[in-house]
Amino acid sequence: MNNKNNVFLLLAGIAILLTLVAAATFLFTEKAQEIKSTQPISETQTAQAPSSQTSTETAQKSKPKATKPESEPVTPKIEELKQSKNLNMELVDASLREYMHSMYFKFRNAEGKEDFLEMIRIQLNNDFPPETAAKLMKIYEAYMDCEIKLQEQLITYDEPKNEEDMLFIANDMFAFRVEQLGEELAERLYGQEHKITKYKILNKKIYEDDSMYGAEKEMQLRLLAAEVFGDNADENVYDKTGESLFREKLSLYKKDFEEMDEQEKKGKIREFRLEYLSPEVVESIETAEAVTAADKQKDLDYGTKEDVILNDPELNEDEKQEKIRSLQDEMYGDRAYEIRRGIEFSRQHHEKMKKAFPKIVK
Repeated sequence: MNNKNNVFLLLAGIAILLTLVAAATFLFTEKAQEIKSTQPISETQTAQAPSSQTSTETAQKSKPKATKPESEPVTPKIEELKQSKNLNMELVDASLREYMHSMYFKFRNAEGKEDFLEMIRIQLNNDFPPETAAKLMKIYEAYMDCEIKLQEQLITYDEPKNEEDMLFIANDMFAFRVEQLGEELAERLYGQEHKITKYKILNKKIYEDDSMYGAEKEMQLRLLAAEVFGDNADENVYDKTGESLFREKLSLYKKDFEEMDEQEKKGKIREFRLEYLSPEVVESIETAEAVTAADKQKDLDYGTKEDVILNDPELNEDEKQEKIRSLQDEMYGDRAYEIRRGIEFSRQHHEKMKKAFPKIVK
């Protein structure tokens, strides 16, 4: 295999590598989890939207803030490293790995390995003091060789079927990097990423355990975080932003909510919101939700009253339409015209669908 193919094989391998690591997170995409990381590992993190669209928009416009103290923004160590006249290993972390990773794609059109490495060398000398750049070049070559060898190992893994399979792959990949790079360098470049991946794989069972109440799940998650991250567990697990943590809390307390009546539910939801959001934002969200709930109830009431009119055998069709029009004016006021337009649009659309699909649409 020639040098240029090596470079492109490496690029393909990176894609496979990220896919395998990311697969762990796809096992629980319905969970609202936000994990801090120096490397984007395809996290879900997709918190469910608030119960009404209006409340989501209100929260976004109000820029929710956590009521818990927020951590100060951390300057990536790569920026400090750029000022270091001699390579300080204390400044080597995942931000350096991200920097090196980005150069694979920046110089992907290189004419072979030597040309590729020369471009890397020039870039390092532009970004770092000479002695630091020279030492980083050696790290880069070791890093690149490691990733090329790792991609050859990736194809030997079976497709992961469960958390145990994903954990095996994650641990095996990290062990391989330790073997290739040495424990210190592998830990500095990949250690944090590996811990986050392990945490995300292992906490799935806690989130999905329907037998546990919310408080017990929170305790289990804290114990797991302490086991994986040690003394820095809280800093690594929670991003301390409001809406995402609120949604995560709701998912943890699913069993509790199932055993509450509506009033208890509302009280608990408000308690959780105030834990992570400012009182002003909570008030704006609740106002928006109240408006949405009132509109929904109005629509339900209208539907009930309209059905009574339509099913009244004493009225002919013209009388029914006249009463329905009066009902719309009474219930929707200035919006009655919009309601009628919407109904007419739906009727016309339904007629078109009936003509297009007579056997399906009745």
